[in-house]
Amino acid sequence: MRSQFLTLTRVCCAGVVYGANGAGKSNLFKALRFLREMALGVRNKEEAIPVEPFLLDQTPGVSRLDLQFVYLDNLYRYGVKLTDAQVDEEWLVRVVDGKEKIIFERITSEEGSVSVELGEAGSINDPKFEKFAAMVKVGGPRNQTFLATVGSTLDFSSWPERVSDAIHWFSRLRLVSPGEPVRRNASTFINDDDLLSFAGQFLNAAATGIDRLQVARTTLSEEEVAGLISASLRQRLASAAIEGRTAR
Repeated sequence: MRSQFLTLTRVCCAGVVYGANGAGKSNLFKALRFLREMALGVRNKEEAIPVEPFLLDQTPGVSRLDLQFVYLDNLYRYGVKLTDAQVDEEWLVRVVDGKEKIIFERITSEEGSVSVELGEAGSINDPKFEKFAAMVKVGGPRNQTFLATVGSTLDFSSWPERVSDAIHWFSRLRLVSPGEPVRRNASTFINDDDLLSFAGQFLNAAATGIDRLQVARTTLSEEEVAGLISASLRQRLASAAIEGRTAR
C-alpha cells in the first residue's frame, strides 16, 4: 500500500474503485478497514488482534500495513507491523519535499513493554499537551495502537496537531463495498439531483455495467424499520424513551 514515490498528489475526497474480478478490490477494502480499526479501535487487555497474515509472507505470523494519506494539504505515512498478540511497531511520519519527518515511532518488546519516541510531536512545549507527554511515557496496551490509545484516552484538545490530523483522517474514512448499505451518504444522493446524475454518468463511463442511478422511495412497516436498526441502537432508543431524552 506504500507508493515508491513520496509526493503530494491531490485527489478527490471521494473515489470509486472498480476492476475485474480477482483484481484485489476486496483485499484493498479489507486492508483499509483493518488499518482504520487498528488506528481507532480500543481493545481489551488480552484480546487477540484479528490479523490474517499474507500466505506468501516470508515472516509467518507477522503482518505489515503502510499507507500514505493527505489531510489539510499535508502528506502523511502511517503504518503498523503486528502479530495476533501485539503491535510490534507503529509509525506516523509527515513527508515534506520528499523527505520524511518522524512524528512518532512506537516499538513493543517481546515482553510486551511499549515505548514511544517522538519526532515533530516532541517539540511541543505548550502545557495543554502535558497529558499527551504523560501518555508517551506510559505507551499504552501492547495489543492496541498508540494512535488509538491517544484518541480514546485524551480529549481532542490534548492532541498535537500532526497526531490530530491522523486521527481525524481515519475517523472520516468511509468505505462502502458492493452490497453494503450507503447509510448516511444516501441522504446526499436523495437531496442532490446533480450529484446523482453525475455519479450515474461516471459509473456508466467506467464500463461498470451500471447505466444510471435512480432513487426509489418505499414505505416501510414498523417491523421493517426495526429490522434495519441494530440491537445496540434499539436498546439506546428504548433507554432514552424511558429517561425522556433523545439518544445520540
